[in-house]
Amino acid sequence: MAKLNLGFLKRFVRIVPIEETYFIKREIPNIKLNKEIIKLNYGSLSPFKDGDVIFYKDKHSLYIWFTKNRMDSKKIYIPEGFLLYKEYAEEGDSILIKEISDNYFGVVVVKNKNIAAQFLKSGVDNGFIEMLKKEHSLISPKIKTLGKDTVVNRIDMQDIQKFANSLNLDLRSVLLTVYEELKIPVIVFLVLLNVFDLFIYKYVSGAINEKKAELNRIEQSNKAIKDKFIFLEESGKFFKGFVDNELKYPNIYVVLSTITKSVGKNGGAILAYRQAYNIVDFRVISNSTSSIVNSLISTGIFENVQVINISQSFKDKTKEIGKLELKIKAAEND
Repeated sequence: MAKLNLGFLKRFVRIVPIEETYFIKREIPNIKLNKEIIKLNYGSLSPFKDGDVIFYKDKHSLYIWFTKNRMDSKKIYIPEGFLLYKEYAEEGDSILIKEISDNYFGVVVVKNKNIAAQFLKSGVDNGFIEMLKKEHSLISPKIKTLGKDTVVNRIDMQDIQKFANSLNLDLRSVLLTVYEELKIPVIVFLVLLNVFDLFIYKYVSGAINEKKAELNRIEQSNKAIKDKFIFLEESGKFFKGFVDNELKYPNIYVVLSTITKSVGKNGGAILAYRQAYNIVDFRVISNSTSSIVNSLISTGIFENVQVINISQSFKDKTKEIGKLELKIKAAEND
C-alpha cells in the first residue's frame, strides 16, 4: 500500500514518542469498546496522572497506550511503539531496542508478527535480552538496535483508520483542518456546486423538501427507542463478557498473602503494590529479583510473571529493585 506524505498529514496526525507512553495488552471478548469504557476498566493501570489513552483491538486482543499528556481532539495520535513494531513485523520475532538517551532505551517485543510488549529500560545487556527471550518464548529473535535519531513515519490509511476509530474525534474540527489545507480547491468546488444547485432546485426542490421532512419525522420518532435498544444490547454484551472474564480470580487477600510469602522467604521487601482485577504491579527490593520470580511462578496462581525492569539500589549496592507485573490465573470452572 502506498505510504502517505507526513508533510500533508502533520496538521492532524501526531506520532507519540515511545518514552511518553505506557503499553499494556489484554485478551478480551470480541466486543465494541470506546475510550470511556477503556478508561473505566483499565485507567488505574496508567502511571500518568493527567494523561490520555490510545487503543485499538483485533478479534482477540486489546492494545492500549497510556499517554503522558492529554490529546487534542482535532488530531489523530499514533504511538511510535506501534510504528516500530509494524516496521519490523514482517521480519519475524524481534526485540527492538531504540536509544532514547544515554543508557536509557525503549524496548518493543514482536512475536508472531504482532506486538507482544513495549516498555522503557535503563541499561540493556545480554542477560536482560536472554530473560526477554525466555519470558516471551522467543527461539531466535532478531535483535534490532536503533539510534536515538531513528525516525519511523511510514503511515498508511489503515493505521489512521485503526487509531481514529479509538478516539472520540471532533469530526467538525478535523474537517475544518482539512479544509484549511485545501482551501482554494474547496471554494471553487462549492461555487460550482451552488451554480448546479440553482438549476436542479427549480425542478425538484419541492419534492426533496417534502421527502426530507417525512424522513426526519420518522427518524425522530424512532431514534430514542433505537438508541436505547442499541445501548442496552451493547451494555449487556459488555458486562456479561466483563463478569465472565474479569470476576473469576482469587480475591486480593489470597493474592497479597501469596506474594508476601514469596517475597519474604527470599529476603525481600515490597516497596509499592497495586492490583486491578487480574493484574498486579509491584516493586520489590531483594538480593535477587529472579529468585522471587521463580517463587511466584511455583505458586501456580499466576498465569504470567513479567519483569518490567531491574535496577540497583542506591542505598545498598548489594540489593536489586525490581518492578514486576503479574497476571492472575483464572479459577477453573467446576
